[in-house]
Amino acid sequence: MKMKYLSFFPFLFLFVFAQNDQKAIRDYYHYSLHDLSSLETTIEFGLGTLQLSANDKPKQLDGTVFYYSKVGKPVVSLERLNSHGDFDFDLEIDHHRWGNADFSLKHWDFEMDDIKNEMDFQLPIGIPTELDLEFGLGEADIDLTHISISDFNLECGLNEVNVIIQKPNPIFCDEISIEIGMADFNGRGLGNLNGKDYRVDIGLGDADVDLSGSFSQDATLEVNVGLGSINLVLPKNVNITLVAEHSFLASIDIDDLEKVDENEYQSLDWEKGLPTLEVGISVGLGDVDVRVSR
Repeated sequence: MKMKYLSFFPFLFLFVFAQNDQKAIRDYYHYSLHDLSSLETTIEFGLGTLQLSANDKPKQLDGTVFYYSKVGKPVVSLERLNSHGDFDFDLEIDHHRWGNADFSLKHWDFEMDDIKNEMDFQLPIGIPTELDLEFGLGEADIDLTHISISDFNLECGLNEVNVIIQKPNPIFCDEISIEIGMADFNGRGLGNLNGKDYRVDIGLGDADVDLSGSFSQDATLEVNVGLGSINLVLPKNVNITLVAEHSFLASIDIDDLEKVDENEYQSLDWEKGLPTLEVGISVGLGDVDVRVSR
C-alpha cells in the first residue's frame, strides 16, 4: 500500500501591498530523506525565477518559495513507497484570475513587474535523483554540481535558463533530455553528467551547449534544430563520430573534426581506449556551430 507523508514545516510571512491589495507569501520547506535510497523530483514552475543547487546535508531537501497570492499558490507533495520518494512541486495558477489573461508576445507588458515569484531549492547530494523540470516564463539558474543525477529532463518555454555542473556526477546518468521552445539556454560542463544518451531539441530558441567534462562510458548525442540556433562544444577526451543532416536553407559549421564523407565527420586523432561519442544533428532552417573543447 502506498503511504503518503508530507513532512515539512512551512513558516509563512505575509506582506500586504496596498497598491494592489495582494499578499506576498514566503513558504519554507524542510524534508528529511534519510529513509530513501532513490528520489524522483518533478518541478513545474510556470512564472518567475528559480534556483536549484546542492544541499550541504546529504539526505535533506530544503527550499523557499516567494509568491503573490494574486497569481496562485504552490502545490507540494512528497510520497514514499518503500525506499523510493516522489517529490512534486507545481506553482498552481489561479485560473479564476488568470484564465483569460493574454500572455502572447503582442501583449508582452502584462503586469510582469507585479509578479515576482521566486523559488530556491537545495537538493540532496546523497540520494540518486531523477530530475524533471518544466519552466514557462522567467529565469532559472540550475547548479547540478555534487547532486547524484540518474536522469535529467528539462523543458524550457519562453525564458532564460542556465545549467552548470562543475564536477563529475557521482553516478552514471542514463538519459539527459533538453527541450527548448523560445528560451535562451546556456549549459556548461554537461559532459560531467556522465550520461549515456543526450538529446537536445530546439524550436525557436538559442542554445549554448557545452558538453565538456568527464566521460567514462560510450554515449550518444542527438540534436534537432527547427528555426533556432545552437553553439555546440563537444568534449576533447572522447572519440567523436558525427553525422549532420540539414536542408539547403540551414547553416551548419563544423570545426576541429575531420570530414570523412558528405555529411560525416570524426575526431582528427582517434585514440584507442577512449569512450566514443556518437553525434547526430538534424537541422531545418536553423543555425548550428560545432567545435571541440580546447
